[in-house]
Amino acid sequence: ALLVPQLKHRLGIDPEAPVVAFGGSYGGMLAAWFRTRYPHVCNAGAVAGSAPVWGFASSYPPLDGASAAISQGVETAGGEHDQQCW
Repeated sequence: ALLVPQLKHRLGIDPEAPVVAFGGSYGGMLAAWFRTRYPHVCNAGAVAGSAPVWGFASSYPPLDGASAAISQGVETAGGEHDQQCW
């Protein structure tokens, strides 16, 4: 979070210029979390493409939103929910 103001200062950029974080996959997850943690620095938003922001099956507490969303979609289409599949 200290890098952005320093770059703006060194490059002669207006301190109030908008900043957007962006990334794909893991970088997208970091961009989203950066925006969440430092909204005063990343003041114009974040683009998180293909980012697993909702969590991982191995995390504690479990934040496996992707697995739940996919399972619900399969159940709706006539499939069966598998508690052991993640």
